[in-house]
Amino acid sequence: MGQVAAIVVAAGQGLRAGGELPKQFRRVAGETLLEHALSAFVKAPGIAFVQPVIRPNDLALVRTLTGSLNVLEPVSGGATRQASVRAGL
Repeated sequence: MGQVAAIVVAAGQGLRAGGELPKQFRRVAGETLLEHALSAFVKAPGIAFVQPVIRPNDLALVRTLTGSLNVLEPVSGGATRQASVRAGL
């Protein structure tokens, strides 16, 4: 069996959630929701790679947030969720 990769699509604007920040950057228990999601996959047995998919404008922020996590270099998402998943693949 091949290695398993997890794609974490966090390229949305989070407008339906309201507030000033997209929901993936809101803090819960000291970390952003994105950090919680990525670290869960990093720690999961059987997951070899974790691929974040983000908005291009968030690259610097995501690099800072993921600096201590063993994830692949973030890639830019697309105009739709389907395009973002394709970018992660």
